[in-house]
Amino acid sequence: MEWYVFIKSLEYFRDKQLSISCLRSLIVTFPNEDAHELDVFFLINNSIPLCIECKTGEFRQDIEKYSKLRKRLHLDKTQFLLCVIGLSQEQAQGLTAMYDVTFVNESTFLQHVEKLL
Repeated sequence: MEWYVFIKSLEYFRDKQLSISCLRSLIVTFPNEDAHELDVFFLINNSIPLCIECKTGEFRQDIEKYSKLRKRLHLDKTQFLLCVIGLSQEQAQGLTAMYDVTFVNESTFLQHVEKLL
């Protein structure tokens, strides 16, 4: 799933001729030695950060962890995506309204990225 999101995002940014920097499987270590791996991270046009965490199975137990991580990274809710395979558009909208991260699926994540630009 990570590769799919990564490659599709790269193709999108290339087609739109956007300047990007990107990392996969980035390890972020905070001053208290707390470390987290980020699946995919982009910096778009040197100004718009975008973190995409990919889930193929059960994800609900991790929602709070990702909400806290988003806040620690000082990212806006729209800049931290939880991309869950098979999540319906209605489920994604409902979960996004309930939690401090943005939920998308494999078909809608690029639509959300386009809104960030």
